[in-house]
Amino acid sequence: MPHRSDAAAGRPALSGASLPIDERFDVAFANEIARLESYNKHHYRPNTYMHKWWARRCGSTFRLILKHLVADEARQDYYTPGGLEGRVVLDPMMGGGTTLHEALRLGASVVGGDIDPIPVLQARATLSAASLPALEKGFAALMAALQERLAAINEEMSALRAQQKVILEMLGPEGLSADTHVVTREQWVSFLRIAGLDEEGMRRWHIAFESSSPKAHKDFLESLGLDSDEIRRIRLWKR
Repeated sequence: MPHRSDAAAGRPALSGASLPIDERFDVAFANEIARLESYNKHHYRPNTYMHKWWARRCGSTFRLILKHLVADEARQDYYTPGGLEGRVVLDPMMGGGTTLHEALRLGASVVGGDIDPIPVLQARATLSAASLPALEKGFAALMAALQERLAAINEEMSALRAQQKVILEMLGPEGLSADTHVVTREQWVSFLRIAGLDEEGMRRWHIAFESSSPKAHKDFLESLGLDSDEIRRIRLWKR
């Protein structure tokens, strides 16, 4: 059934059941501006890029598509601001939210949805108004939390290095060989517990040992008389 023209409602006059984009779309221009946008992403990061998303399309491509919904021909040019004031753009599978952002830039109201909660959360975050002082306060809180956590991790690593140094000194200058059983596994566990390590601390110690000296770590495990499967399991903790 043919669409009726309704200028009062801001609807473009359409022929038959087609849309303007079905009759004309400058593919060469779309490709060129998308190429320029993609190339300069290291200079320009719109807030739609707050969270990575699969197969994200360029905002310029969606702007050009949305411009075909503008009723006023004088405002259909890509570089002309606005044109969708009073219109509502629905994107039921919004993904990264590029359509919503570009429609808003052209003056439209938007409704978006997705079966995945991640894009919904991202869209709410990127489309919510926030003052600069509020953003700065949130950033400062995030940085403080990160610094506190990194300081704690650094302390844990320092303690592990100190414990590793003590244990290596206990091994003596001769080092370890595959056929030299210095002490039993149970004795080493006892030593580590005396050094202040619980089960998780021992696991982290082995991971640190494997990361810094994999060959020495392997020799150490063999010196305890562990079988090859057990040695492999412990060394894989690093992954």
